Amino acid sequence: ETMRSVAYETEYLGQTVPSFAVALAGSARRGSGAFGVDFGIDVDTIPVLSYADVLAGRFDPALVRDRGVLVGATAVELGDLIAVPRYRTLPTSLVHALAAESVGGGRALRRSGPTASLLLGLAAFLVLAATDERVSRRTQLLIMLGSIATLLAVWLMLRWWTPLVLDLS
Repeated sequence: ETMRSVAYETEYLGQTVPSFAVALAGSARRGSGAFGVDFGIDVDTIPVLSYADVLAGRFDPALVRDRGVLVGATAVELGDLIAVPRYRTLPTSLVHALAAESVGGGRALRRSGPTASLLLGLAAFLVLAATDERVSRRTQLLIMLGSIATLLAVWLMLRWWTPLVLDLS
């Protein structure tokens, strides 16, 4: 199963604690439920240091100073991989890093829910219903292209304003 979301909180020894990603990000966001990991973040922007280089002191300490540090396996042979969108599979430690970047950077994705999907379907139906055979093909095409452009503009404005994922399934 493809991993897409992470819980804000979890139970540990009978207490509710922030999830690893929320704690690593230093986020004050708490609550039940889960947030979607923004896999639009380029995984190559996350610094990765070799354990051997760290052990031998062959790295710049400024890379880790005043930062959260994850220690994890990235070798494919160890099998610590998770199926994710966009990248197919990623090491668990990088998925935790992406989740922390998502919640810490204000990019914790939220699902739109069924109401938005229903309204989008209704809007598409109304556009198609308005274009009957009495309207020329050129006018129908212009109506469809205008509708698509309007929906794209609304979606882009929503993405700028809030990290929202439109449920289409």
